[in-house]
Amino acid sequence: MFPRNTNSRVLAWFMLGAIGATALTAWSGCTPEETGAGPQNPNGPARLVILTPHSELIRELFGAEFSAWHQKNHKQFVEIQWIPMGTVDCLDYVNHLDEPAGESRTRVRPDLLFGGGITEHELLARRGQAKALDLKDAVADIPETILGLPTRDGKGHWHATAYSGFGILFNRHACEQRAVPEPTTWADIAQPEYYGWVTLADPNHSGSNRQCLTLILQKYGWNEGWPIILRIAANSRALLPSSTEVTAAVRNGVALAGPSASFTALQEVEQSAGRLSYANPLAASAMTPDVITMLNGCEHPEVAERFVRFCLSEPGQALWGVRSEARGGYRDTLYRYPVLPGVYEKYTGNMAVAENLLTMKSEFELNMDQAEKQWDIVAPLLWAAAGENGILLQNCWKRLIDAGLPAEALAELTRPPFGEDEAYALGSKVAAGGPEADALVADWTRQFRERYEKVLATLQ
Repeated sequence: MFPRNTNSRVLAWFMLGAIGATALTAWSGCTPEETGAGPQNPNGPARLVILTPHSELIRELFGAEFSAWHQKNHKQFVEIQWIPMGTVDCLDYVNHLDEPAGESRTRVRPDLLFGGGITEHELLARRGQAKALDLKDAVADIPETILGLPTRDGKGHWHATAYSGFGILFNRHACEQRAVPEPTTWADIAQPEYYGWVTLADPNHSGSNRQCLTLILQKYGWNEGWPIILRIAANSRALLPSSTEVTAAVRNGVALAGPSASFTALQEVEQSAGRLSYANPLAASAMTPDVITMLNGCEHPEVAERFVRFCLSEPGQALWGVRSEARGGYRDTLYRYPVLPGVYEKYTGNMAVAENLLTMKSEFELNMDQAEKQWDIVAPLLWAAAGENGILLQNCWKRLIDAGLPAEALAELTRPPFGEDEAYALGSKVAAGGPEADALVADWTRQFRERYEKVLATLQ
């Protein structure tokens, strides 16, 4: 069985310590399966439970600022319990909320899913897991679409709070030391020079890395895109559990380059004193929204709706894209593109992002229907190719490099195992889950192993 989000059709697009005067706290340090959310205390802080793939920095910043905003506007601080996990795993968590977590344990029921792409949140709405909100007043100044993508669901189930791009984080200092050219395109990190120096997260758990692989397929097409993805995996030492580990590997020089969301990369670049850099592959990257949804059955709906409104308001929007010093110097800058036009106007000269999202011209338009199909197939197929078979793939690729990349053997290694239409049909079956899905991935794993062994035999 391979790691995946059961029955998902998704596109990606900490417990906090006390934070002094804001009275923002994490609840008791329990895991999500060890405690329920509990009732509101009318004499204490309001409570909120948020499931999120967002980083510790984002959680701390939004938690503290929202609590202070809530105290100012509603005379009550907010105590937030964060449930942090990978983007794909968040969907899986919601999908299994009503299943027993274990003897004498109950799962914490989140009020919100904060983060992830449009199709992830559309999936929640289709499953009846999203609660519709009437926020017409809050979104009155936000365009209905940005760069061809909607900023909100027509029925109010989800709302985009910011946009970000996807590209390559690389260690320019280490590239120079190892005489490896700096990458500018996705195909660059698939080249032999990067053998052993690429880092890649398992797309079954990392939504950002899965999004990057989908962009490769969008840019190059199935027949050319899959070979690039396979060679990137062959250049990687393993499929890592999370994008956080990808970032750390590049930062520390353990790897030279890896896929990254733009906001993560730009934060790293700013703090690296020139050692790191970020490549936005020309005409091969897309700006996609980061979305928030209130979940059905949540225990704190009033506070949850206020959090959504805060995220769409000027104070919340400023957190995404305004430099920290212009906001009073609290923590670091987030490098995301706000969706509220007034933020760009008010903070001209103090924006962390170079362009105004509302006037940006994109050379790459994401095909959402096609991207969803690609999303379904790329993670399970890559797992079959480079999960259990990862070391065999690396050995095969190294032998090919040493042999001068003979054309016939290279084509045999990297050709897609099936055509594009068949790939999408099979991806849909795997996304449906169940024994058939497991059998398909097991069969693909066997086929890749046999193919690698065949290529190795030709190089004897």
